[in-house]
Amino acid sequence: MNNIKNCVAILFAAVLLMITASSSTKAPKSVAEARTFALFFACTDFKDKSWIKLPSTEQEVKLLRAELEGQYGVICPPIIKNPQTPEEITDMIESYSKEVALKPEDRLLVFISSHGYYNSDTKRGYIIPTNGVYDAEHSKTWLSYEDLGTTLILSKSKHVLLMIDACYSGAFLDRFKNKPEEADYNQSEDCQTKISNADKYKSRLACTSGNSLARTPATSKFASKFLELLRSNEIVTMKDLRRAFFEVENPMPESGTFEGHESGGDFIFVPKNACGITTTEPKQPKNDPDLKAIEIARKNPTEENWQEYLDNWKTGRYRPEAETALYNTQEDRVWKAADTKKTEAAYKNYIAIYCPGGRYCTQATEKLKTPPPPPMPDDGLVFVKGGEYDMGCTSEQQDCQGNEKPAHKVKVSDFYIGRFEVTQKEWVAIMGDNPSNFKDCDNCPVEQVSWDDIQTFLSKLNTKYPNRNYRLPTEAEWEFAARGGGKAVLFGNGKNTLDPKEANFNASKDYKKPYSVTGEYRQKTTPVGAFAPNSLGLYDMSGNVWEWCSDWYGADYYKNSPTVNLQGPTSGSGRVLRGGSWNNFPQVCRVANRDGSTPVDRYNGFGFRLARTK
Repeated sequence: MNNIKNCVAILFAAVLLMITASSSTKAPKSVAEARTFALFFACTDFKDKSWIKLPSTEQEVKLLRAELEGQYGVICPPIIKNPQTPEEITDMIESYSKEVALKPEDRLLVFISSHGYYNSDTKRGYIIPTNGVYDAEHSKTWLSYEDLGTTLILSKSKHVLLMIDACYSGAFLDRFKNKPEEADYNQSEDCQTKISNADKYKSRLACTSGNSLARTPATSKFASKFLELLRSNEIVTMKDLRRAFFEVENPMPESGTFEGHESGGDFIFVPKNACGITTTEPKQPKNDPDLKAIEIARKNPTEENWQEYLDNWKTGRYRPEAETALYNTQEDRVWKAADTKKTEAAYKNYIAIYCPGGRYCTQATEKLKTPPPPPMPDDGLVFVKGGEYDMGCTSEQQDCQGNEKPAHKVKVSDFYIGRFEVTQKEWVAIMGDNPSNFKDCDNCPVEQVSWDDIQTFLSKLNTKYPNRNYRLPTEAEWEFAARGGGKAVLFGNGKNTLDPKEANFNASKDYKKPYSVTGEYRQKTTPVGAFAPNSLGLYDMSGNVWEWCSDWYGADYYKNSPTVNLQGPTSGSGRVLRGGSWNNFPQVCRVANRDGSTPVDRYNGFGFRLARTK
């Protein structure tokens, strides 16, 4: 608790300068009276190493913080990085509100970026602090949405906006069960009227990066779309946020209200130059050392100078400017190197680090001619005689999601598919390195490979073994094979009950289903072929690692897909994943379950198996 108090004291000291500067600027009365504060929480490292690192969360919130403080005059204390416990997050929100003496007309944004968890049986969702234990029996180490919501409901601020960037974050909205409400004022009204109307009613609003069953990519499309909207330097309302998030897919963000919200309530971000009144930075003393330090970097804007300022001025007034400038300077360097080399690997390196949201993402994507889906040596591929089958949410399936419907007739031609998932040893033989999280297991499946990484692997593999044309299986081929040739089965080992003695999945009691058995949860991958195969001789078609397919992912693709040799939608933002992994519950490991993720995403549950046509 002392650590929390110390953090709040530091935040309060930094914020006092911001509030003083804010009150000295000339602005419309409605803007000046309704101050806006923002608290950012970013979890990047976790004590329990079963949670993978999230290296991009801190940079994503840094960019958002810099934009809000620089262009919108939002009062932003330093980012709270790696809060350790649930209490540290809720106490920080409560203590901060008291320390800065939030007024009834103020606005408070709380943005949290971390891992998330959802218990489908209890219908409860959680945010994972950095000391959170990777085990549902230790859920007290996680921050429940009930506790988070209660803290925010009681805030003194008239307007509260919660933004959660985490897997399964829509569970917050499911918990409070309030529907989205549009503000009831005319958005075409003049600037001053729009601001005053937005502040008229109390608001308790939330935006989440997906629904309660959706995983969120490590590189957040939710944060980058919010940043893109802020960079317009226009007044931003909840209607604008919802419209912007509607453009995001896989997963699509959700929004709604929670307890205490009044009909017509809104949350509004107002630029410094709103309503035609330009604000200026308050004059600082001539001998201000902070100003002198930033001036050195401004006159010679190198990475070293920006970094030196950040190292020396932990609570400096110009940290947002220095953080943004350092990030942009580094991005310029990586882009220049990529555009000088003009190689596929160099462009992919830039995309992996900075996209989406980077300033050169469009150019990098245009310069990359992504090769068609292609995979590994001839040994280990099984011939599958094609045929017609019912794909999707067929009668034997249970707990289907909307993207599995409707069930439909599909015909596939003959093809070959890997008996096993591609192993770490096989990957190293072609690529020379091992990206896997669970190393020291040559015969375990390679994981933490993106769809794009696999394209590079396939290109090298097909160069080494010409005329074989290895590729990834299509989604229709994968399900046909997982069903043992199109049969009506629930799981990829040919069984209708999932048993941890027969597959590698999360068999903990929290995820028990009528069609599953509880037992050992291994919390890691297992060697390929450790369990019995299905009737085609294919191993691990349910569990162990998710398997990338060649298709673009479309949530509603089944509604109008072709019936013969379907290849998926012609475009999209994500690629198909099938089969579930070592940390997924039984529902996810069904043969009909489907999901998608952006081609650059890497995760310790993402792998693949090879296919070819002949």
